[in-house]
Amino acid sequence: NKSKKQVAQLLKDGKEEKARITTEHIVREDFMIEAYDILELLAELVLERIRLIDSEKQCPFDMREAVMTLIYAASRTEVKELTNVKEQL
Repeated sequence: NKSKKQVAQLLKDGKEEKARITTEHIVREDFMIEAYDILELLAELVLERIRLIDSEKQCPFDMREAVMTLIYAASRTEVKELTNVKEQL
C-alpha cells in the first residue's frame, strides 16, 4: 500500500511527527469510508422498505434507526443526495 510505504519512509527519514500526522489522516479516511459504506447500506434498506414506510402513519419501529441515521447524516456529510432523502422522509 502506497500510504504504508510513505509512512515507513517518513519514519526511516526520522520524520516521526509527519509520519504520525499522515497515519492519523489515513485512519480518519478509513473511518469515513466505513461510515459511507454504512450509510449506503442504510439507504438501500430504506429503499427496499419505502412502500412500508410510506403506508404507515408513523415510521415503523424497525426502520427508525435507519431513517434517523440518514436524516442525522444529511447535514453532517458532503453527500448531497442525503439532503434530498432527508427532505423526502
